[in-house]
Amino acid sequence: MKIYRHHTAVDVIDLDDQTGHWVPVEKKPGERFGVGQMAMAQRVDHSIRGSYTIESEQRYSFYWNEDNELVFRSSDNRRYVLLRQDKDGHLVDLMPEVRTELLPATYGDGRAMANMSTFRLIGANGVALVEVTYDSDRYLQYYLGNTTFVPDEDLSDWDFFVAVKRELDELKLIARAAAPNLSLAGSADVPLVADTGARCIRAGEWVVYNNIGERCALKLGDVLPDVEGHAAHWVWVGEAR
Repeated sequence: MKIYRHHTAVDVIDLDDQTGHWVPVEKKPGERFGVGQMAMAQRVDHSIRGSYTIESEQRYSFYWNEDNELVFRSSDNRRYVLLRQDKDGHLVDLMPEVRTELLPATYGDGRAMANMSTFRLIGANGVALVEVTYDSDRYLQYYLGNTTFVPDEDLSDWDFFVAVKRELDELKLIARAAAPNLSLAGSADVPLVADTGARCIRAGEWVVYNNIGERCALKLGDVLPDVEGHAAHWVWVGEAR
């Protein structure tokens, strides 16, 4: 599948999900890859299925494979198959114990490492499956120094690990909301959900729980819309970008 280098939004490669082998994709004259700004949820059936980064000559990737499984691939070519979209459009959390952590980096004695962050993909019993310490300040500078106005752009459009944390947190939230009879809640563990026709009780991004590419930004009091004339079950996933 095709994925792009995250902070450049170009440098597209064709990655073999099973082997990790890849080849660069040459753009034909006049061809547009259509990378652009797009939530990971919307890439499940898109031609560009995710992105990658290279830190200290090590490659990390985050993408949907051809079986509609969401994969994080580490620098040692280990595949962590995190979620799957089933034939009905519902998300299934295949590794519910997995979470992400993104913190300022520190030395062993607790002193801060200037301009650095540490990303962890954490599994059962708090064990770090993946740990990456990288220069996060350069992505912040790219973001702050960008002179091309792009609506709704934020740091996650530049920093791969910020994007992974944001997107994985969102998708796991949607997976937890897969039960149609889930009552209104909105805690970290119980998603806030509502149906078409209800008034929005929290402003931000809302996603259809069985059609994750369908989303809208709503203000407090807005009416949750239908989708192509059909009622939908909506999940609040965060503040609007």
